[in-house]
Amino acid sequence: MSTCTMSSAGVSEVRSRARRRALHGLVVGAALTAASCGGSISDSGVLPSAPAAADGTPSTSAETARANVAAVRAALLESGGPEMAEILDDEALNCVAESIVADPDLTAQVLADEADDDGAVGAIVSITTTCAPEQMASAYVEEFEGMTDDEALCVVEALADRPELAVSPSGSVEVMLGCAPSFMAAEFASATGLGQADAECILGTLVDNGGVAAFGEVMEAGLDENVPLEFLDALARCGISLETLVELGRAASSSDDQAELDEIVDAYRSDCADGDMFSCDLLYLYSPFGSVDQEFGATCGGRTDGSSPNSCEQYEFRVGCADGDMNACSELFVNSPPESDVERLALDGLRAGCADGDMFGCDLLYVYSPPGSEDGEFGATCGGRTDGLSVGVCEESG
Repeated sequence: MSTCTMSSAGVSEVRSRARRRALHGLVVGAALTAASCGGSISDSGVLPSAPAAADGTPSTSAETARANVAAVRAALLESGGPEMAEILDDEALNCVAESIVADPDLTAQVLADEADDDGAVGAIVSITTTCAPEQMASAYVEEFEGMTDDEALCVVEALADRPELAVSPSGSVEVMLGCAPSFMAAEFASATGLGQADAECILGTLVDNGGVAAFGEVMEAGLDENVPLEFLDALARCGISLETLVELGRAASSSDDQAELDEIVDAYRSDCADGDMFSCDLLYLYSPFGSVDQEFGATCGGRTDGSSPNSCEQYEFRVGCADGDMNACSELFVNSPPESDVERLALDGLRAGCADGDMFGCDLLYVYSPPGSEDGEFGATCGGRTDGLSVGVCEESG
């Protein structure tokens, strides 16, 4: 729902890319991917029933449901990364996972990495915003500087009531304009060089005259000869010509974007030096070619030889996995080529954690391992601690 696409450099889109990635995954649902879990998921996308007991008694539907909840929860955490856990606490994560599992078709789509149609996305939006409205609102306040708590909560509640708006650019704009008009005007003013009053006049006119979709088109495509008539009408009613708006935007871009980019690079350099590997990767990407900053980013802040630039985040996951961080092992697995040495390293880390008593590691090991493999069996039995009848629920039972 960015409103700054008129800015030529687009640097505002990378201010907090990590949190934006998690936030987008929650609101739109596209981050709920479990493609890497294929080893333990049936062709239909739903976890198979747990094995029958030794006496032939079949597993209960409750056990299967618990296994599905664990798998969906793992998908949430693996796709959203550490930022996901910052936005949603355990209770909210469980609420989202349990609500998804209550719908067999949605569960199958999520676990098969097919929850990308409008219906599935709308359902996930509704579930997430209903399970954690205040946490989602707090994430919006942190992400969008200048948005108030009330405005953010209004956005979340609007998406809960009408989740279909989240999958439409004009719908997203409608929600933001309806809930946070002053914030949107400030963003519009910043992107175009307008004053706050002029920006409020234009947006207010568009809302009053049903031109919300036109505003969304302009913010998506920028100012050109194909500007919608509704937008031109709003400019005329507010006494601003299109030529004036274009010139203001050019002036704002030429000075503000470079200043903002310099500020962002400075922040990445500092964060990289402090050990934030994602910032090291961004520093490498956004620094001038051959510069000291680019070299600093390529070497992960002097921690590597720089032979594999733009891979510091993976380096961080490898270090964290080796130190017993199961989330790091999960991230390493998800971001590694299939059947690669790095993927094997991630599975070894999960197995080591499971053996040491980390039940979350056992569940992840079961989900990620090929069917019938020794690793999968080790994870299913919680590291040899159970009979394996309730697969994927070691964390709950431990």
